[in-house]
Amino acid sequence: MANEARRGLDGSVPDDLMRAMAERSPIGFCLTDGEGNVLSVNQRMIDIVGSDPTGQNLVALLVPEDVDATVAMAVAAFHESRNTYQMQVRFRRPDGSVRHADVHCETQLDSHGEIDGIVLGVIDNTDAFLARLESDRFALLLADLTDFVALCDPAGRVTYLNRVAEISAREIPMIGARRLADFFDAPSRGRLAAEGWPEVSTHGFWQGELTLSCAPGVTSAVSVSLTAHEHIGGEQTVSVVARDISDMKAAQRALEIQATHDVLTGLPNRALMFDRVTHALDRSQRATELVALMFVDLDGFKAINDDFGHDVGDEVLRGVSTRLVDCVRAGDTVARIGGDEFVILTENLADETIALEIADRILRQMTVPFAVGSSIATIGASIGVAFATSKSTVAGLVKQADLAVYEAKRAGRSRYMIFSDAPQQSLRHSA
Repeated sequence: MANEARRGLDGSVPDDLMRAMAERSPIGFCLTDGEGNVLSVNQRMIDIVGSDPTGQNLVALLVPEDVDATVAMAVAAFHESRNTYQMQVRFRRPDGSVRHADVHCETQLDSHGEIDGIVLGVIDNTDAFLARLESDRFALLLADLTDFVALCDPAGRVTYLNRVAEISAREIPMIGARRLADFFDAPSRGRLAAEGWPEVSTHGFWQGELTLSCAPGVTSAVSVSLTAHEHIGGEQTVSVVARDISDMKAAQRALEIQATHDVLTGLPNRALMFDRVTHALDRSQRATELVALMFVDLDGFKAINDDFGHDVGDEVLRGVSTRLVDCVRAGDTVARIGGDEFVILTENLADETIALEIADRILRQMTVPFAVGSSIATIGASIGVAFATSKSTVAGLVKQADLAVYEAKRAGRSRYMIFSDAPQQSLRHSA
């Protein structure tokens, strides 16, 4: 009976109830005359436009840049005899802020078919618009990143790839649904299965270095992070970011090589050589294997620098390095430890003659002149040989080889000398 009491005798809803409903509505309502002047609004409309617009023309509420297009749309609807139409507009508030809105317009015509008024229903969609804008911007950002970016479900099935990842996807043959593992080489796939996905499942995050297959036969070292994201309803998405670290790895390798290798010749340097001597002595004492250390000191090299210049001298040193490597066995080490000083480590010798044969080859090779451009450089070599014993230390073995090369030079150069505790038992050999 109460509801019936609120209705008029003709079943219509009384004006006061309509006004009360309009005031509580989440939709902004606006009534204008035929010229677009605002006659009446509800509170929600005031909230949307930032002040009571009653008495103002509707176009004054719009962002100026939108006025022409909005008026043109309304005129077009009138000429097409469409009494209702929808549009998207932007309202400029008095404080300068902008609100985005979907507007439903209903035109009221007079008896002559002219516009008598317009009723507008306005829905503020600013938050949704900004969310879409942020999403679009984020998508553009992801698309333009030089990193490999993907989204996966917890089973590793790919649901999104950015532009860089799409390029890899086009280059790599795949059967069926794309899976994250398809983008990596076999060892990386194994690591993802053994470490990556279990860590994401348990802790929500994993990071590691893997090898990305950029194309058949083309790989790239990448730093990969997997991050789990929970969504409404419990649905989980895993984001994948892979950054190319090939240049960084190359720089690291270059630094490591610089720390352990001679820059000019590429041979191991003093630090790496003596580290290998340490390990060789440890192995020889466990397995009773014979180890020999040779010091090779070039004869007449200073004259090369003096007569032809240091550029020619450097080329000769590179040539010496190549010849020394050619003279030794595959498992032996050749190092440059100083200006014209080289060291050779030989392991697993059946007897001393193997080392002496290497020394003979070196002496013969050093007598062959070096052709550098138009210059012909001639040098020789003196070699000191020391054989390790069960009591040898690195420092002791080095000192013995150094003493032996000194004796070879004093004996006339271009020969090798074997270190012996009894000098009269030392062996001399001329090339």
